[in-house]
Amino acid sequence: MKLLITLLITLLSSNIYACECALQSTMQKTESSDFVGRVKIKKIERDLINQEYLNLTVEVLDIFKGDFNNDLKILTNNSMCNIYTPKGTEWLIYATIDKNNNLSFGYCSGSIQIDRNFDSDKYPNAEKNYKNSIKRKLGLLQFLDENEIITKSNPSISSILSSDCLDSIKGFKGKLAEFAIYEVTIDKNFSVENIAPIKKFSNSKLSSQVDNCIKNITFRIRNERENLKEKTKKIIPIFYYEKEKDNPSFISSWDL
Repeated sequence: MKLLITLLITLLSSNIYACECALQSTMQKTESSDFVGRVKIKKIERDLINQEYLNLTVEVLDIFKGDFNNDLKILTNNSMCNIYTPKGTEWLIYATIDKNNNLSFGYCSGSIQIDRNFDSDKYPNAEKNYKNSIKRKLGLLQFLDENEIITKSNPSISSILSSDCLDSIKGFKGKLAEFAIYEVTIDKNFSVENIAPIKKFSNSKLSSQVDNCIKNITFRIRNERENLKEKTKKIIPIFYYEKEKDNPSFISSWDL
């Protein structure tokens, strides 16, 4: 299982350490983004006014968060850490309103090419694992969008779940790329006030095990001096990973 997780993280975060990008979950990226959407790249041009930008012409296939006014830019930094979006490719974009009031994204935005191809001879399982990873991410975003679940909570607040508890949940049957979602209410002191399941796993025994782990969830904030002015709600997804060869099925709070 640990080998599988390592391989998936490597595939989804190429050069992440050289470029010093923080590895973020889909929920973290969604909370910190002004726009989240699935697009197809139609045209790429250098911005004539500001050379730091590349202007993109895209076909919008889905919008999961925010509005789109046909103005999307890539913010470059003249280094090896620029993002490459070939014409004709399909992407899951996480973009923010930058200091110049432009909707833009860069290498560390966490944007992902959906239709990425792999050498099946060198990496026989890479394409299947990658497609399943994309299916999880899009499935979560579609569910949040269709159910009008707000994702505006403070992105600097992170959840802590017992790894021992989650790691003990293995060998259950579930559906491919399935996930559960909990809404957790936190008071001003970061104490858990309420836990409400929004979507449960289809396997009731698996759901019961996950419920027991969620009961012990805690939270912390990036800046320890920062306080909450009022109680807030956090959306916590838990993901199911099916059995693969000799590795039993397992769950994780990460959408690998």
